[in-house]
Amino acid sequence: MPRHDTYVEPYLGSGAVIRNKLAAKKNIINDLDASCLINVSIDNHTLEKHNLDAIQLLKNTPLDKRTLIYCDPPYVHSTRKKINIYKHEYSDAMHIDLLEFLTKQSCMVMISGYDSPLYQKYLQNWNSHSFSSQTQNGVREETVWFNFEKPQQLHDSSHLGKCFRERQTIKRRFDRLKQKFTKMDIQERSAFMEWLNQEFTV
Repeated sequence: MPRHDTYVEPYLGSGAVIRNKLAAKKNIINDLDASCLINVSIDNHTLEKHNLDAIQLLKNTPLDKRTLIYCDPPYVHSTRKKINIYKHEYSDAMHIDLLEFLTKQSCMVMISGYDSPLYQKYLQNWNSHSFSSQTQNGVREETVWFNFEKPQQLHDSSHLGKCFRERQTIKRRFDRLKQKFTKMDIQERSAFMEWLNQEFTV
């Protein structure tokens, strides 16, 4: 995810994403199933909870360029192996309403789902990344579409890496660099930080 000040998740579901990401300054979560909202909390950050239709929530929320919307709506019916799997179902017409709204926004948007002609039609100019995920019905290929370029700076660097093994390698490399940095004396550390500021834009 790119850096953002406001995070909006209109389809909370299990809350797996917001529970595992670095909190934004302002966080807005929503689900038509009010029970999904009960046990979600964030320490020391603003968290708004809503029990509304997703598009209604989005239309009533100020969305600027420092806002990231992450949508994980119910999967398009034609992509499912089981038809009725959600408490609150979603028709193709509802997907179209969502896509038409999101494609008109200037804020950052990410959408998860299974690839389909419907999403290909509306998101043909967006970037996308596909990956395999384990589901109750076996391994499926899931896609994330996003309306921004691949970010140079991540909102949460703990997720840096394409897989668990790569994330572990990066973490060990960072740990070694941190140890070397903390062992420097004050003057060495100051000179090193000055060089970093000159060489790289952070």
